Amino acid sequence: RRVKMQDEKLAEQHSVLQRLEGEVNRMREFQTVQLPKMVAQRRATQVDLGRRALEVMRRLEMQRQQPTTQSSRDLQMLGERVDQAAQMLSTQLQRRLQRLEELMGEL
Repeated sequence: RRVKMQDEKLAEQHSVLQRLEGEVNRMREFQTVQLPKMVAQRRATQVDLGRRALEVMRRLEMQRQQPTTQSSRDLQMLGERVDQAAQMLSTQLQRRLQRLEELMGEL
């Protein structure tokens, strides 16, 4: 009976050892095959993102160096008109508030 228990324990230990060896083998395979692929893909992605960022920066620099176009001049003029209109409305509002305060003071 004791021998049978020892045999069962040895069989269980052997089974556990085989599973651990299988895990170690899978980890080694991952480390030698999959991991280098993942690292290479990540590097390629980083290089691509860097290249695209440089292209965007070059395009922005070229746009800054180009003379202003008619549409940007139009937008600038429109912005100035909006600013003038806002200033006029602000002045009118201040006058009306002042007049309202005067009328309230008279009551």
